[in-house]
Amino acid sequence: MSTQPSLLLFLVEASIKVGTGHLRRCATLARHLETLGWQTEFQILGHPSELLPQAALTDILGDLPWHACNSPVSRPVKAVIIDLTPALQKEAVAWCRDQKLPCLALDYLQPDLLPDEVVTLRDLNGQMQEAFARAKRPQAYHEGVGYAMMRPSILQQQALAPLPGQNGLLDVLVTLGGADPKGLTLEAIDLLRPWRNRLDQVMIVLGPGVGNELETQVRHQAAQLNFKTVKAPANFDELLSHTDLVLCNGGGTVLEALFLGRLVAVLPQTDAETAFSAPFCEQQACVWAREIGQIIETTEQERLEFARRAASIVAGNGLARLTGVISSLANL
Repeated sequence: MSTQPSLLLFLVEASIKVGTGHLRRCATLARHLETLGWQTEFQILGHPSELLPQAALTDILGDLPWHACNSPVSRPVKAVIIDLTPALQKEAVAWCRDQKLPCLALDYLQPDLLPDEVVTLRDLNGQMQEAFARAKRPQAYHEGVGYAMMRPSILQQQALAPLPGQNGLLDVLVTLGGADPKGLTLEAIDLLRPWRNRLDQVMIVLGPGVGNELETQVRHQAAQLNFKTVKAPANFDELLSHTDLVLCNGGGTVLEALFLGRLVAVLPQTDAETAFSAPFCEQQACVWAREIGQIIETTEQERLEFARRAASIVAGNGLARLTGVISSLANL
């Protein structure tokens, strides 16, 4: 008899404040699992007034089935994958316990209530590793950038990506999250302004959750510098792989940019993104956005060394590693 799970449920946040990072990486994982014959369904949590527009959610999830907030799940659930900000994490794990459902949490930060498994790219202060050790469950805690999930389209782009910065002037891509709640895209434009004569094409990418007011401001300021602006482009992966310098926040895009061997400058939206990006900056694989001149003024050889360091960090096998964890959990 097959032990294949009837359904894997994703509990995910996607809102104006949180952005789309949680949703995008879970969509990548769900599509991979469905190619292996699994069934998936999403519940998108958050206050109804703050949820992203349905069109933005559909743009990311495509034909993956999803429901908002507390809508009932359509089929019996075998296991739950949780990708939420800390405020909702414990509530989700408690619900799984009540329902007697095994759960895996991504980047979990609530040591007093442990899910069945945790996968994290980086334990920022070691507290979760200690919590699992105290619970005598170290095998249920999986840490490391080797779990970073690269979308198949990004994997394909790696072979096509040219070496960065070979034509003297730099092409720049600015992408600061699905919603950009702090309006950092405007700050990014100001950071690039003094270097305009050292840059070639500058592309400003706005996420699907960026509001009309911010979009208007960005388009106006970008036009003054002859920067191009596009919202939620369908060819984002190609744009990312064929630019020289990527100015992004500390979420999934920084990992994709590193994987593609791009020159990377980081302008974090949150303290967690700052902490996550700091080790990469310490390894000289990226710089903070306010120090972007360090990249712009480098020589061609220095740029190549910079790009090689970046590409050496992310192996691109995170989907397979995480699938193995999920398979073991769901088939308990």
